[in-house]
Amino acid sequence: MGLFFRKRVGLGPLNLNLSKSGIGFSLGVRGFHAGISSSGRRYVSAGLPGTGIAYRKFARKPKAPAIPVPHEVAASSLASAPAHPVHVIGYRLGYAFGWLLMLSPLALLVWLVAHLMR
Repeated sequence: MGLFFRKRVGLGPLNLNLSKSGIGFSLGVRGFHAGISSSGRRYVSAGLPGTGIAYRKFARKPKAPAIPVPHEVAASSLASAPAHPVHVIGYRLGYAFGWLLMLSPLALLVWLVAHLMR
């Protein structure tokens, strides 16, 4: 078992994550977070508070083309190729939906405070 260091400093919904490898940031509510690790990888995580059980999904890194394509072939194939592969679009939609889930309690709180201040 390796020795590791990790410390989370909470600043409201924003967390500053300190570790041996550097500083990371995450934003969210208890149980749901989206963030950037100390190595620069984006992630979304969900967990059951108080149990230690959590799931973290990292964004895929785009793959570089294996064979360089000549300029003429690349220009002619741009019209037929989709702008984004389906898995990239699905991930981005899931990432946006996760942000909406995390920010909805905050939006509700802002609305409630504004409503009570009237």
